[in-house]
Amino acid sequence: MEVVLAGVAPVEFYDNNHNLYAIANALTDSALNVSVSEDVARGGMSNARISSYWFDSELALNLTNTTFKLEYFATKLGSSITAGGDVWELETITTSTANTISVSKVPIAPFNDSTTVYGYYKLTSDTTDTWNLITFTGKNATVTLASGSEVCVKYVYDNTGARSFKISSSIIPDISYALMRIPMFKAGTSKESYTSSSKVGEMLVKIPKFQFDPNTELSLSSSGHATMSLSGKALINFGTGCSPDGYYAEI
Repeated sequence: MEVVLAGVAPVEFYDNNHNLYAIANALTDSALNVSVSEDVARGGMSNARISSYWFDSELALNLTNTTFKLEYFATKLGSSITAGGDVWELETITTSTANTISVSKVPIAPFNDSTTVYGYYKLTSDTTDTWNLITFTGKNATVTLASGSEVCVKYVYDNTGARSFKISSSIIPDISYALMRIPMFKAGTSKESYTSSSKVGEMLVKIPKFQFDPNTELSLSSSGHATMSLSGKALINFGTGCSPDGYYAEI
């Protein structure tokens, strides 16, 4: 049965606990690449080709996704996502007490090299980008302002609804189970039809051990959006049975 493989192939990713944590279904391109290096054995009067030895085998997925997900980023870099994160807050405040700015949330120190809780303010009537440095004690900062002054205030607080992860200097990407679904469409020149639909099935590529390529670039511009590379390579997997040879994928 002849078929045509067409379109992009969504890929599902499962973690070591068999949780389906991401589905790359907004791909702009997807490719399955198998490569092997060749050592040619030659000899005789004409140095004829006698045999070949193949080595350095690789199976790779080259994927570009048009949407972003934090799980993609963290998995590629071998990091764990945790709940909570430092978030910059911008508030418009009308002072109710002279010489005091009181904000709605509890500010925290914004810089890793200092425990001082810094913040910034400017008058709403001030059109410049010059912000005045202030320090907080609890929710309050002492300034020289009359009561009833309207100000813009920037500060950092711990948002428990945020998610965050750190990029380690020792990057080792996670290993996932990857399942690629390549659409199959009707083909051939015979008049027999084995289905009334043009799509006749899917070719499944199951990779038990898939390791992402950690090299990542989020390229942003004023006239476009960033894409996410989800490329990576298969690692050898040893299944059950007596054969000493492992495998990369099952199709």
